[in-house]
Parts: sequence; structure tokens; C-alpha cells
Amino acid sequence: MNLLTLSFAFGDGLSIAASALVGQNLGAKRPDLAIIYGKTGQRLAFMISSVVFFIFIFGRTFLVSLFSNEPAIILLGANIMLLAALGTHAQTSQVVLSGCLRGAGDTVFVALTSLISVAVIRPILTWALCFPLGFGLYGAWIGLCIDQFFRFILSMKRFSSGKWTKITL
Repeated sequence: MNLLTLSFAFGDGLSIAASALVGQNLGAKRPDLAIIYGKTGQRLAFMISSVVFFIFIFGRTFLVSLFSNEPAIILLGANIMLLAALGTHAQTSQVVLSGCLRGAGDTVFVALTSLISVAVIRPILTWALCFPLGFGLYGAWIGLCIDQFFRFILSMKRFSSGKWTKITL
């Protein structure tokens, strides 16, 4: 989780910037620029998460060894890093897109999506993957990745619809 925070930090920073730029441009009656800034933020997130992806893939054993000297833990952590790497693109992109939607005032959509995903889908999916399906710790991380992709898809659909550009505050 400490290493995954690296991915979150970039997404959070870009999300704050995108939120401010989207809000400013919608306030200035420039939805065209708000869309451009949103797409630019998402593309920057994708590029940064691509770098993080390769760092996680190729540096996974070294990175995990910074936290433990136990060979079994390093092996398990290195395998988990593969799953974390697979989720980085969806994670950073959905964080940025959610920031764009929040900046536009579409906070109810973002809040409901997060609530359903984090309070319902992720726990049920994680439990099912960990215990009945027997994936153990890997199941928890697979559940996290699926949760990130679910939120990314919903946020992308909402952003692409353009409904958020018509919200009045």
C-alpha cells in the first residue's frame, strides 16, 4: 500500500489541478476549454501512470525488499506489485476524471459512484475472491483493481456524456 500511494499521489495532484481548471472554465462559460483541460489531465495521468506501471513491473522485487528481508514476503509482495501495476492506469484516470466532475459541480454522481464502489462492490467482491474462490491476499488486490476499473468506466462515461458541462451552481 505504501508503494501504491505513489500512484495515488500523482492522480490526486492532477485531480486537484483538473478540478480547478474545469471549474474556472465552466464559470467563465467556456465548456469547450473545460473539456480540453479534463482530457489533458486524463492524458497526463495516463502518461505518468505508464511510468509508474513500468517501475512497478520491473522494480517490484527491489521495491518490496525495501520493506522486508524475508524471501517469502518479497516474493508475495512482488507478485502483488504486478496486480498493483495493472490497476495504475484505471486508478489515476478515474481519480482525475472524478476531479473534473467535482470541479463541474457533479459531486452527487462522484459521491454515489464512490459509495457504491467502496461500500458495496469492493467488500463483497473482495470477500468472494478471498474466501469462497480461495485467492487469499491476491483476491483482495484483484478486487481493488476491479473496483478501480469500475469507477474508471463510470467516470469516463459520465465525462464523455458532457452532462457535467451543463450543471448550474
